Amino acid sequence: MSNALNVAKLLEHIDELSNTIKIQNRVLLDLKEQRRHTRRKLNNFRDPMARLPLEIQSQIFLDVEGNACDLPQSSEAPMNFLRICQLWRAIALATPQLWSSLRIQWLPRKASYIKFCDLWMERSGPLPFSLYLKGELQLTTQMQDLMTRHRDRLQNLTLELVGELTEENALTRHILVKGPFLSLQTLEIRTEDEMYFRTVNEWVDLLAAAPALTKCTLDNMYVEWEDWGRNGFPEPLPARPLLHTSLRELRLGDVNYYAAWVDHGSSAAMLLYLTLPALQTLHFTHFDITHKEFRSFMARSWTSPPLRSLSMVVERETSVSGMATWLRSMCSLTNLSLFMMSSYNRSSSSERILELLEALDGILPALHTLTISMNSGEEFDYRRLARFLHTRRTGQQTPFATFRLYITPRSGGRFTDLKLNDDVLAPFRLLAEDGLDVHIGLEGQNLLV
Repeated sequence: MSNALNVAKLLEHIDELSNTIKIQNRVLLDLKEQRRHTRRKLNNFRDPMARLPLEIQSQIFLDVEGNACDLPQSSEAPMNFLRICQLWRAIALATPQLWSSLRIQWLPRKASYIKFCDLWMERSGPLPFSLYLKGELQLTTQMQDLMTRHRDRLQNLTLELVGELTEENALTRHILVKGPFLSLQTLEIRTEDEMYFRTVNEWVDLLAAAPALTKCTLDNMYVEWEDWGRNGFPEPLPARPLLHTSLRELRLGDVNYYAAWVDHGSSAAMLLYLTLPALQTLHFTHFDITHKEFRSFMARSWTSPPLRSLSMVVERETSVSGMATWLRSMCSLTNLSLFMMSSYNRSSSSERILELLEALDGILPALHTLTISMNSGEEFDYRRLARFLHTRRTGQQTPFATFRLYITPRSGGRFTDLKLNDDVLAPFRLLAEDGLDVHIGLEGQNLLV
């Protein structure tokens, strides 16, 4: 009996000790937390960063992050700021500018990643948002819903898409189906393979869904005509093309691909369905409409021509004299860039360039910068070119300030050390001494220097 009582008392005492230990542990944890809090206060007094106003702290974070135009990936800043300390985390979360852009390299499939993207965009508060997406063409339902929730703030959208376009994943149904995007100002869509709008309406609806759009780039995209008309153009044309009053820059294709002799452009036939009175910069790589149709586009768009910059690929079939018929109406054009596609006959290529230059005589009075890219200049008549530039500088028209003749290798070939005789270059050196900014040679190699 006595042993049983002793055992019971010992067990009771053990329980009391255990409870006391738990209480002491809680006290110890509380003391440690008080110590951390006190140290944090001390650091706030000692740390110059902590004494700065929140606005200055936020600006420092923005400067550390880099150029505001750069789109951070989810694994970069500002996520890294959250891992440093509580103070840095608080500053990062209180700086919505840090969260106003996001780059997603591959379109997410997992719901957890979509939730992460949603949280990121919410942290940017009411600020305009920039979004870069790269991946498969068909956007998931969750990704579409994410864009819809934030569409009122989406200002810049870049899509780099891979995959084939089919009737089931038509472009506008999976990109701007949840529109309109009333705040969208910049839209850039690039594709690895040729991509076709199923109908003209899809192309028109793409721009109509973004009435505030000021800059649009479509690379490697075409319209798949259901009814082919004369010369491969659709008939009939719409009675009333889309009037877009905000678009100032339109780029259809990327001329840099042509510099590498890769067929990678976008159809100029899209212009048949547009009226763009605010357009200042136009770039296209496939002049697959007639000169008359292009003049019609100009006439309805530019009653008071605002166009300042034109860049285009001059294909083998493009008539130089036809180009002159609409170039002469571009009285405000200051920058003209032409990439001359190689003719099957090298001497013919040279003649087409010189014919074009002579066609410019007496027109384009405001032209400031002329850039011509051509394929291999071995048989080019440089003396004739120099005479044209001299005449332009001494004539009644505003002289060029800048002239560039970029010479690129033929398809499949390369040269890194292009050379021309001094007697060929001498007239151009005189023009340079007279004040003309002139470049002859490879894009990275000016033979006059």
